[in-house]
Amino acid sequence: MQHSYMKSFSVAALLLVILTTGCIKEDLDDCPPKGVTFTVKAYDNDGKELTREEAGDVVMFIFDGEKRFLEKVDTKIGENITVIPPTEGGIHVVAWSNLAGGHQKVPQPLPGTPMDECGITLLPAPQGGDYRLSPDDLFRGDIHLPAGETTGTHTLPIYRETGQMDITIRNLKEFAGYNDDNYTVVVRETSSGIDFRGNLYGDKVAYRPEGTFVTNGSAEEFTIPPFNLFPSQQITIEIYHGDELIVAVSKDASQTPVSVQKGLATHVLIELKTLLSVSVSISPWGEDAVWKEF
Repeated sequence: MQHSYMKSFSVAALLLVILTTGCIKEDLDDCPPKGVTFTVKAYDNDGKELTREEAGDVVMFIFDGEKRFLEKVDTKIGENITVIPPTEGGIHVVAWSNLAGGHQKVPQPLPGTPMDECGITLLPAPQGGDYRLSPDDLFRGDIHLPAGETTGTHTLPIYRETGQMDITIRNLKEFAGYNDDNYTVVVRETSSGIDFRGNLYGDKVAYRPEGTFVTNGSAEEFTIPPFNLFPSQQITIEIYHGDELIVAVSKDASQTPVSVQKGLATHVLIELKTLLSVSVSISPWGEDAVWKEF
């Protein structure tokens, strides 16, 4: 009889401990958080906060204080993610967004891989050679917390690492002397990769974006809609009929080099008349160019 009483008392005491702590394995809502919590937020060049529609999937690459890879964590914009930091040293986190589009090679580092050996590289295009696929709308950001500060909640801001370009070509068929649609445009050149610090590296590569003839009033324009590419201070646009180079341009009418800047859209208008005319305008991401009519 005494044994049953003691058993009942032990069960009651155990239940009291569980209820007062509020921390049971199936429900951790009342438990104090462990580790450090990160919230990834995306911003444009003007500091405007962006939505999940613009910055989609997020991958957080976790490194220790010596920047050696530990693990990666999938999350979303605005979602709180708690990470258990190393027992010694600080923690370094690099976040990327929009990697899931499949237009770039994403590293799969092994534990212990130095951060400086990690980078995003462009995938080869079907045309082969030095052509690469246009990257997705990539965002990147990083944060470092030294030893002793790996607690609490921290915002991890990410920003665009790619630029955008669209091209309009007027009077192309008349200038080239061919009345068919066998025209292509090659844009060169940018670096082939970007490391986890945001530095460009690798081979110099080219893009071959798709273009089409459209009617604008009574005339045709060869237009290439916006496509993404890595930033570059010097871009050359080559226009071909078949394998024949018709013209190549790298500067606008003021002799300023055509360039691509991260987070911004570069609009290029090439007018092929007796005298070649090239106009370039820069706008916030996603805005359309407005060119004068013929």
